[in-house]
Amino acid sequence: MENFNLLASFLLNSIFCMLEKPCALELKILIALAFFIASFFTYTIFHLIIVKKKNYKIKQINNVLQINETIFRDTFDNISIGIVHTDPDGICVKVNNKFAEIIDYAKAEILDKNFKNFICAEDVGICAANLNALLSGSIDSVSSELRLVKKSGELTWCAMNVSLAYSAAYNSKYFIIAVEDVSKKKNTETTLYDYRQKFSLLMENTNIGFIEYDLNFNVKLWNPACEKIFGYSEKEIINSNAEKIIPEYARKKMIELFDDIVSKRDGRHSVNENLTKNGKIINCEWFNTPLVDKNGVVTGVISIVIDVTDIRNMNETLRQNENKLKYATELAGLGVWEWDMVTDKKTFSKELLDIYGIEEKDVTESTNYFNFIHPEDFDIISDKFKNKLGKRVQSDDTIDKNIYFFQEPSDFRIVRPNGDIRYVKGDAFIQLNDEGFPYKVLGILLDVTDQKLKEKEIRTSLLEKEALIKEIHHRVKNNMQIISSLLELKKSKVTSEESISVINDSKNRIRSMALIHEKLYSSKNLANIDLSEYITDLSNLLLYHYDLNKAVKINLDLKNIQFDVNAMAPIGLLLNELLTNSLKHAFQKTKKGNIFIKLESDDMIKFELTYGDDGPGLPKDFNIDDGKTLGFQLIKSLINQLEGEYVIDCKKGFSIKISFEL
Repeated sequence: MENFNLLASFLLNSIFCMLEKPCALELKILIALAFFIASFFTYTIFHLIIVKKKNYKIKQINNVLQINETIFRDTFDNISIGIVHTDPDGICVKVNNKFAEIIDYAKAEILDKNFKNFICAEDVGICAANLNALLSGSIDSVSSELRLVKKSGELTWCAMNVSLAYSAAYNSKYFIIAVEDVSKKKNTETTLYDYRQKFSLLMENTNIGFIEYDLNFNVKLWNPACEKIFGYSEKEIINSNAEKIIPEYARKKMIELFDDIVSKRDGRHSVNENLTKNGKIINCEWFNTPLVDKNGVVTGVISIVIDVTDIRNMNETLRQNENKLKYATELAGLGVWEWDMVTDKKTFSKELLDIYGIEEKDVTESTNYFNFIHPEDFDIISDKFKNKLGKRVQSDDTIDKNIYFFQEPSDFRIVRPNGDIRYVKGDAFIQLNDEGFPYKVLGILLDVTDQKLKEKEIRTSLLEKEALIKEIHHRVKNNMQIISSLLELKKSKVTSEESISVINDSKNRIRSMALIHEKLYSSKNLANIDLSEYITDLSNLLLYHYDLNKAVKINLDLKNIQFDVNAMAPIGLLLNELLTNSLKHAFQKTKKGNIFIKLESDDMIKFELTYGDDGPGLPKDFNIDDGKTLGFQLIKSLINQLEGEYVIDCKKGFSIKISFEL
């Protein structure tokens, strides 16, 4: 435009100069008109040129603006941070792809929605407070971490920066919210926190000591386990030199080991003697590792320490016990064998070779536990092993935390190479692997041939003695039967009723004694007599004798109690007298009734015998202590022999309760 003004000024000056020169008026008018037309066309041409240039520049500016707009939109939509524009009320007016991706919504589902709808209900208050502070002008921007709600309802942690902007086009303020998904970071922080908590709990509660040293061998970390092991509290030892837990004679070697770990940057394992606060020497196992920073520089050493004093003492005790066991097995002649099922290696002790009747030079790879078993016993022993080997062991079969289980001890025979047959007792301990399957067998064998032969001699001797004792009891019973027969002969010559009654009572007493011997020689048990069987047989004999076997009922309440002959003799006679008394006096008029016999004991030491009948009972003026009859005198004598006590009750029939101990 400036050039055009200069050109116009030049043309006007030229016209004025031409008009000042002398010439015809028409010519001047023509010249002026020509110059005017020329000036008009020139102005027009210049104007068109200028307008064209201006439109070109405007077009260029518009192109630049379009490019910038495209770049801005591409940046807005594809930036790795979510961006949301909201109006002052929180309504989303613009949102980029990343934000939609963070909360798993389509962009169209977010627009025109209140931004609070996408915030966890517990965090809405934080966001509202931040927006209000921005609107009030008290702050320019605000950053916070809160949880957004995905479309699925899942919560995701996000870092948000909110600032307030002004739009001239809309003459209104709006919020720019930048959102970054930090859920992975939060998860990492949570995981790291958990690991720290676990490590802290481990450090505080483990029995394993953790010690950290700096390069000067000063203690920087000391957990409670170290205090238990060495006696020093954390306060007493932190920042002090660790030499105080090392005996003086071992310090030089320990410092050399520490320097070696630092210089070579390599871990070390060792078992050393250490010193406690109270001056006690203990054995500790150490695992030492250098600490290296991110630049590869050694900054210190961390050690794990375990007090193995008890373990070492136990190992020493175990070694001594093994020596004692070895001596005991040698002394007892106990043979020991071992079979490693993995390597198929078999070992035999000298005592076992002696039992087998072979020498060490005779042992080959094919020699095993089963080679010497008698053919008739082989299947039994073999089946026991097959039932145990090659299968997982059940917990019921195990002892010592699934480490070993026992094969049942077995008695069987072996055959020596020279043909001798020996009786042995064998047992096996089967060791299990981590999966519970057998992998090693340890067996023991004891030659019991001499014992078996002695047992056979004893059994033979016992059988002979048993036969002799039975014969004695049989002869005693026969002798008593002869006495009873002699009394019967004597009775045939007696005419007095009183004498006949005395003879009959004597015969019954003899029968009660003979019955004891009969029970002994006819029983498998020569030492004891079953009381229930004895009373049943005795009562049947007496009922038959008094011809009351159908009229009187014997009611027995007896436990499975057996007495030896020393106790049975007085008890048998006592019951005979009581039964005789009832059968003679209680039922002679009615010719019917019941007899009750009960024996009780809780500990088989103290006994209570109750005898009774439902007859008329004793006369009111009868006193057993003054009783002159032989029967009652004998009853009292037998109770005294048992060192017992008695109580008589005649309220309903006759009843006597006798207490005694054996």
